[in-house]
Amino acid sequence: MLFTYFIAAIICVMVGVYNFLSSQFLLQRMTTFAEVNQQLSEVQTMTQTFQDNISDYLFSRNSVSLQSYYDNQNQLEKIVEQLQDQSRQQDIRYVNLGGNLSHYLSSAEDLIVAKRNQKNTEYVKYYESVSYDFRLINQYIQSLMASELQESSVQYYEMQQVVTIRTALSYGLFGASIFFVVFILINLSNNVSRPITRLAGYARRVAEGDYSIDICLEQENLEFKQLYESFEVMVENTRLYLESLKEKQKLENELAQQQIMSLEKDNLLQEAELHALHAQMNPHFIFNTINIGAKIAMLSGDEVVCEYLENAADVFRYNLEGLDNATLEEELGNVEAYMKLLTTRFGPRLKFDVQVDETVDLKGVTLPRMTLQPLVENAFVHGVNLIEEGGQILLKISSDKDDTIVVIANTGPEFPKEKIEALYTEEFQEHRGHLSGIGLKNVYRRLQIVCRCQRPVEIVSADGWTQVRLKLPAE
Repeated sequence: MLFTYFIAAIICVMVGVYNFLSSQFLLQRMTTFAEVNQQLSEVQTMTQTFQDNISDYLFSRNSVSLQSYYDNQNQLEKIVEQLQDQSRQQDIRYVNLGGNLSHYLSSAEDLIVAKRNQKNTEYVKYYESVSYDFRLINQYIQSLMASELQESSVQYYEMQQVVTIRTALSYGLFGASIFFVVFILINLSNNVSRPITRLAGYARRVAEGDYSIDICLEQENLEFKQLYESFEVMVENTRLYLESLKEKQKLENELAQQQIMSLEKDNLLQEAELHALHAQMNPHFIFNTINIGAKIAMLSGDEVVCEYLENAADVFRYNLEGLDNATLEEELGNVEAYMKLLTTRFGPRLKFDVQVDETVDLKGVTLPRMTLQPLVENAFVHGVNLIEEGGQILLKISSDKDDTIVVIANTGPEFPKEKIEALYTEEFQEHRGHLSGIGLKNVYRRLQIVCRCQRPVEIVSADGWTQVRLKLPAE
């Protein structure tokens, strides 16, 4: 009987040792998996930082970004050496990763050299190669992490089956004869199979893409506690990595949108300059002719004609100054000179009024040149000019907290709602100004880019009045 108990105890110890070794193997495998994923995550982060250094230098070309580039290059070269040293013990996937990183560093160095030597053709080729290698490395690291996670899950399932078989065998050997062996085996089963089963369930949910699981740590068994902690760290790192990828994708989309807006702004400026140049045929001859006419009228004592020609000269001079930014004071002066021409021409049929809030700093507010005059001209052409009498144009400037509000109101027929909505789309068919050649759509798009908002201009037409409202943000 004692011998039987002794044999049973030995078998029990052997089973316990086996289960302990199994748990240690799982712990070691899980720790190794977590370390591999952490290393891959560090390579991913360092590669992203290196790519950012390249972008910073290409756009700024300063010594700080170049130094950061070389620092990160040295670190990545060390990683490539480590991957090549470890390739004797690891599979071909990490050898491929080291080769991709080596090619990426080589292309990046060629890109920097081409940029510094101003070789544009080679620069474009190397930039495309670097961008392609960067995306390829990111995708490759993602596939490696997914592969490691899948292999870990399979090993969990296999070990669970082995432990279940060994536990059942232990029950068959000792369950009928020795009560304490059964008790030990039951405890052993609870302490081993339960955490593994639960952890396998966690791994299954992670494999299905659920990273929001609430992992209950194993408190009774230290080894499984460490295993659970490692698994929790791995899941958290994977979740953070995916979130960082989404955030980077969002930032890249925003950067691309800003680049598109910048190109669109350049196209609009070119279009406006072409129209302005078209309207400025023989500018110096016409400008000198107007000035000579004003002097002749002044010498002849005709003050009305003299003032009319002087206003025309002021408007023409402002139109010749290009399409750079101007102060609100300069824009207001140009509009007043333009309206004096119209009021002189149409007499009592047209009334123009300006209201400026004293709190507004006209010299401190800037906006694209030739912004207000096309809007006032549009108010006259599509509003006041279509009625026989009672024509009024009101220009009101006020402040709203840190912003400046400019309102241009006119009497006349109401502006059709379909044209107002078309202004916010690409279907707007506009009238181009007879003076500057700049249309309402061009003004609207330039304000969109400068003010960085979707609707910088609001048009309201009701009760015989049409109001165009501009909101100029503080700089």
